Amino acid sequence: MRCTVNGGRRSSADGRSRSSAAALARRSAAEARPAARGRAMGGAAMRRRPRRRRALVESFESEKKLQDDARAREEAQIRRAVELSLQAALATALRTERRRAQQELRRRAGDAGAGPSNAPPDGQ
Repeated sequence: MRCTVNGGRRSSADGRSRSSAAALARRSAAEARPAARGRAMGGAAMRRRPRRRRALVESFESEKKLQDDARAREEAQIRRAVELSLQAALATALRTERRRAQQELRRRAGDAGAGPSNAPPDGQ
């Protein structure tokens, strides 16, 4: 804008006073800014994207946590089932071993001439 001096009063080339021209420039720049921001950076949509992105990330993290929790529960169930199976196998093996040991003791006792505890005293 070119300024001319009219009787000591400065004005812009289009006849407006300098302050109103500056105000108009500021107003038009302010009005143009959201539109430019809207085109260049997304404007309000750009401000919403981080929220949307954050919501997506939180949703993903929540889904991942649910999957991790489900996997951990499943692994715990498998560990418990294996543990119970091993305990049952161990109990069976111990019973079998005890039975064999008792049979061996009975066999050895029979070799020594001692009969079962409920045998008649005369050996019949």
